[in-house]
Amino acid sequence: MFTALPFHMIAYIAAAHLGLLFDTHLLQISPPATPVHTSTEVVQDTSVRKRHTYQYTHSDNNQSTEINYDGDIAFTDDEKDIKSISPGGFFKFSKTTFGNRRAVHIESNSKGELKRTYYVGKTQEPYEPDGRKWLADMLPEVIANTGIGAQERVRRIYGQKGVDGIMEAIEEISSDYTKSIYFNYLIQQNGLKEKDLTRILEVLSDQVHSDHEKSKLLQNWSSIFLQNTSLVSTYLDAVKDISSDYEKARVLRHVILVPSSKFSEATFTKTLDAISGISSDYEKAKVLSELLNKQELPEKHFKQTMIVVSGISSDYEKARVLDKLISAKPKVLNEHFLLLLETIAKTNSDYEKSKTLATLLKTSQLSESQYIQWLGTIPQVHSDYEKGKLLQQASRTMPKDKPAVVEAYKKAAKTISSDFEYRKVMDNLD
Repeated sequence: MFTALPFHMIAYIAAAHLGLLFDTHLLQISPPATPVHTSTEVVQDTSVRKRHTYQYTHSDNNQSTEINYDGDIAFTDDEKDIKSISPGGFFKFSKTTFGNRRAVHIESNSKGELKRTYYVGKTQEPYEPDGRKWLADMLPEVIANTGIGAQERVRRIYGQKGVDGIMEAIEEISSDYTKSIYFNYLIQQNGLKEKDLTRILEVLSDQVHSDHEKSKLLQNWSSIFLQNTSLVSTYLDAVKDISSDYEKARVLRHVILVPSSKFSEATFTKTLDAISGISSDYEKAKVLSELLNKQELPEKHFKQTMIVVSGISSDYEKARVLDKLISAKPKVLNEHFLLLLETIAKTNSDYEKSKTLATLLKTSQLSESQYIQWLGTIPQVHSDYEKGKLLQQASRTMPKDKPAVVEAYKKAAKTISSDFEYRKVMDNLD
């Protein structure tokens, strides 16, 4: 005996049989949400109010933390409570652990008077004493993960313990972003001596692990560090410690392009050393080209520069740097002409090698001995076509009344296998 089914049940079974209930557009089944590990957002208000607005959220599988504040916040000296918030500002902190949520809200009225509320779950509880104690327990975590109250805190600690006190505070901070905030405020303090700036650079290099944050700090305060020649070496050591080729190159280009900066020989050495530590051929070539374009190459650094150039694997990038060097026509080329040719010869691509040799011939007034050396490089070009082009170019400018030069020309021509290219080259001797 069967029981009659209601109409809506019959419709449901029919839809299921037809597959309509499995239309993903109708069901809109969402994949399980992945845990959000850390999300931090900082907004600096640039309006007339000049207020600080901050949002911080962090969550994992067991707990979540939310912080919101607006205005300037100052902690008590023992850092167990909030001493003040600028008028109209607020501080809201909540933490949820295994579903148990607690929160503290502190609001500042128009006179700067603070109103404190404490919540357990959704229920407001008396702030004293449990709310105050809970906030005191939580504040070290807040300080370690955010930049809340950093400006006033840096000023207070610096006044009490100096740079050493700030360094101790930074070591307790887990976030590189927050460490950067503290370094920024510290460098702005009055009365910093050379030894203090040296210590700041050393700790910055050791404690800030984010290449992006380290790069920003070194760029932002380069004018402070580089105006003292005694700090340049330590500064460039910090740059060298940056792992990211992109960020390292950014800082080096920033240093090189500082208006009216003239490098000492020691600075040039350290800069080349830092450039040699860049793995990316593109970034290395870009920084090296800008260095050679902006700074005059000291004679004693030519060999070191050629070593760095030789370390560029890409023939295209290597040729780009050599062309820049040759076009700048530094005086040192005459003294190190043979070393330059040896570096050019290390280019594997016949096209790039011949292009650089052509640039050297076009932009330089070669002596008799230099012509002979230049012609001696031609056999290292394997392409008959490229050899022919170079020798024809040389035939238009070389001193044909010098037997040694003509003999070097003929010797290079004999390495051409193609009869057609060889005849063209030899015809240019007439």
